[in-house]
Amino acid sequence: MDVPITVTVNGVTRRIVTDPQRSILDALRVDLRSTGSGHRCGQGRCGGCVVLLDGRRVLACDTPVGRADGGSIETIEG
Repeated sequence: MDVPITVTVNGVTRRIVTDPQRSILDALRVDLRSTGSGHRCGQGRCGGCVVLLDGRRVLACDTPVGRADGGSIETIEG
């Protein structure tokens, strides 16, 4: 079930409607067209997808976008 998710990415507040269980990486790359965080191993092992979520390092390929609702994400582009 898709729900509205509001997140600030690199200082810009954005709203998407998506499945909250999708990965942050997928939402960033597909919905928000922020491609700096890379999709490499897809298993949270390599660190190519690391972003800061509310100042904490998370693996974007392994973290549900629902956890970011109301929060702030900083990517390599930020």
